[in-house]
Amino acid sequence: MARAPIEEKLITAVEADRKDPKNLDLARLFSPQSIAIVGASTRPSSISGQYLAFLTKFGYRGEIYPVNPGHEEIAGRRCYGRLLDIPEPVDLCLILTPKQSVKATMRECAEKHISHVVIPAAGFGEAGSEGAALEQELVTIARSAGMRLLGPNCMGFMNFKDNVVASFGGFLADVTLGAGNVAFVSQSGAFGGSLVRRCLKRGVGFTYHVSTGNEADLNTLDFIEYYLTDPDTKVIGAFVEGIRDAARLIALGRIARDAGKILVVLKGGKSARGAQAVSSHTGRIAGSSDVYRGLFAQAGIIEVSTAAELGSALETFSQVKFYPPSCAVAAIVASGGSGILASDHCETLGIDLPELSENTQSALSSLVPEAGSCRNPVDVTAQVPHNQLEKLSSIIDIVCNEEQIGVVLLSISNVHLERCWRQVLERVEAARKFLAVGSSGGLSESTTRELTETGRAIVGEDVWDALEKVAFLNQREKLMRDRPRLTTANACTRHGSHTLRLPPQDELTEHQAKSLLAPFIPIPKGALVSNKDEALLAASGIGYPVVMKLMAPGLLHKTEAGAVKLHLDSPEKLVREYDDLKEKGGAATQRIEGVLVEEEVNKGTEVVVGFLRNPDLGPLVMFGSGGILVELLRDVSYRSLPATADDLKSMVRDTLCYKLLQGFRNHPPADVKSLVELISEAAAVFLANPWMKELEFNPISVLPKDQGGVRVLDVALTVSKGAD
Repeated sequence: MARAPIEEKLITAVEADRKDPKNLDLARLFSPQSIAIVGASTRPSSISGQYLAFLTKFGYRGEIYPVNPGHEEIAGRRCYGRLLDIPEPVDLCLILTPKQSVKATMRECAEKHISHVVIPAAGFGEAGSEGAALEQELVTIARSAGMRLLGPNCMGFMNFKDNVVASFGGFLADVTLGAGNVAFVSQSGAFGGSLVRRCLKRGVGFTYHVSTGNEADLNTLDFIEYYLTDPDTKVIGAFVEGIRDAARLIALGRIARDAGKILVVLKGGKSARGAQAVSSHTGRIAGSSDVYRGLFAQAGIIEVSTAAELGSALETFSQVKFYPPSCAVAAIVASGGSGILASDHCETLGIDLPELSENTQSALSSLVPEAGSCRNPVDVTAQVPHNQLEKLSSIIDIVCNEEQIGVVLLSISNVHLERCWRQVLERVEAARKFLAVGSSGGLSESTTRELTETGRAIVGEDVWDALEKVAFLNQREKLMRDRPRLTTANACTRHGSHTLRLPPQDELTEHQAKSLLAPFIPIPKGALVSNKDEALLAASGIGYPVVMKLMAPGLLHKTEAGAVKLHLDSPEKLVREYDDLKEKGGAATQRIEGVLVEEEVNKGTEVVVGFLRNPDLGPLVMFGSGGILVELLRDVSYRSLPATADDLKSMVRDTLCYKLLQGFRNHPPADVKSLVELISEAAAVFLANPWMKELEFNPISVLPKDQGGVRVLDVALTVSKGAD
C-alpha cells in the first residue's frame, strides 16, 4: 500500500534521527480487536474495575477478556485464571496488577504474542533506582518480543473515533465522547484527564488522548508522529515534562507546520520546585524553560504557559476553518473602558492595533457619536448599540475597508449582539476578514455555537478572552510566515575540516582555547608573555591600548580574581599594572601559564554565545547579553544543533539585546550578519568534536556595521575525556 506524502516526510525526516528506530504500529494499540484485562475487578468504581466499566459504557465493539484467578465471571463476562488460558488471540493487554507481579504478566504477554501492553501501576522509574531497574526489565522483555509498552505509571488511552476508552478516572464519569479534530498526549495522567474533560464540556471533540506516564518505551513524540498521519486530526496538544530527542521534536514540529496542522505544547517543570516535582513524578530531569522555549520556537510549535491557555488554544484551533490574512486588529467597543482594556491587552499579547487611516476616521466621524472615538479602538459609546444599532453595519464596513486590518474585535453587550450578530458576520465575511467577539454578559450557547461553526469567528467571555484567542492565531501567522524549509541541508553540520585534536590538558586556559580555535573564530591580536619586557614588546607590536589577563588553568572568573587589567594606553601604565596583576591574580592560583596581552576592543556590543551537550536533548547553542549581564538579566535564547542560518537568526532576534544590536539611541547598528556567521562556524566546530563538553564565548564584541566584523574576547572550553 502506498504511503501518504506526510508519512514519507516522517520517514525521511524523523527515522534517521532515532537512535533505535522502532516499529510504531500504533493503529493496533488504538483500535485493538481484542483486549485482555489482567487484574480485572468486580468493583466498577475501583481503578482495576473502571477499565472494564468504561470500555463497556462507551461502546467498545471488540472482545474483552477479564483475567483474575479469584473469579469465574465479571460483569457477565467469562473470567480467565491466567492470560495464557485465553484461547483466542489478544491484541492489547491492560496489566492492572501491583508492580510486583507485572514482570511475570509481561512474560505471559510475550509468550502469547500480544502486540501492545498498558501498565498503569506506579513505583517504577519515578520511585528510585530499584524501580528504575524493574522498569528496564519490562522494556527488555517487550523489545525481545516485539511488543510496545505504554507506561508504566500512566492512565492509558482513548480512541474517540472507535469508542475505545482504555482509561480510568473521575473525568470520565459524566462526559459524552465527542469525536472531533483534536489529539492530545500528556505525560501526566490526571492533568490530561482534566484537560480533556474541560474541552469536552466546552464542545471540543477529540480523535485520541494518551497518558504516557514514565515513557519507558512509547513516548510523547511517538504519539505526535502518529497523530500527524491521522487525516482526522487537525490540532495536536501536549503536556510535556521532558523530551529526550530534540532533533526529532523539531522535525515533527516542522512537518506539522508544513501539513497545516497546529501543535500546541504546555511545558511543566519550569521552576526549580517544578523541576523537582517532575523528577519525583516520572524520574526525568526537566530541562531549562529557556532551552525548551528555544526548541519550541525552532520547531514551529506554539507554547502556552497555563492549563487554561492550553485548553483555550485547542478550542480555538479546533474551531477555526478560515485564517485571517493578518491578525492586525480593529476594535469596535461600546465604552471607553473597554477600549482602554483592548489597547492594553493587545500590547501585552503582542497583537498589532494599528492606527486607522485619515480617510477611515473621516468616514467614521459621521456615524460615531461626538463623545466616542474614531481612532483604534473605535468607541461607538452606548448610544449606537442602544439607540442606533443600524449604524453598526456601516461602521464595520468602513473599518473592513482598511487593508491592513485582518480581525475585527467587537465588544458590545450580549443583549444587543444577539440582535445583530448575523448582519455583523455577513459584513466581516464579505470583506474576507475575521470576527472576534468579546461580549460582556456572555452570548447564548446557540449563538456562540452558530458563530464558531462558521469557522470565521471566535467568541470570548470578555475582551481579554477574545484577544487571547486572536493571539493564538497571531502566533500561527508568524510561524507560517517565517517557517524555514524542513531540510537542514544548509545547517551547520559535523564536517571533517572542523575536526581538532583532543588537547592533553584536562583544563584549558583562555589562551590555549583561543590558539586551538584560531582557524575558525576571529580573536584580537595578542601574545602570551612571561615578564614585563615581553609584555612591553608585545604591546608595542599590537598597538595601544591593550589589555592584560593572567592565564591559569581553572581561572574562569578572572575579573573577580583581579586577573584582568583594562585600558592600558601607555608603556608606563602597562609596567605599573603588570606587577599588580601578578600579585593579585597570582594569589588566586598557583599554576600560572603566563600573561596574555591583547588589543583592546571597545567599540562593539558585547554578547555571549555558548555551546553545550545536554544528556537528553543533545547539542545546544545559547545566545544572549554578554559579560555579567548574562547572569543578571537571564536574557538568553537557545536552539538545538545542527541549526540553519534562519534558526540562528531567530535565536538572536528572541533576545532583548537584539534591539541594541539593531541600533538604540546613540548606539549604532551592529554587524549581526557576521555574528550569525561566527555562531554557525563555531557550531560546526562544536559538532565535529564530541570531546568538547562546553564551549563559551563571553564576551563577543559585535562591531558597528560601518566597521564590520566581530571579535571573540574570551573563551572557556571544557573537555570531556570520555567522549568518542
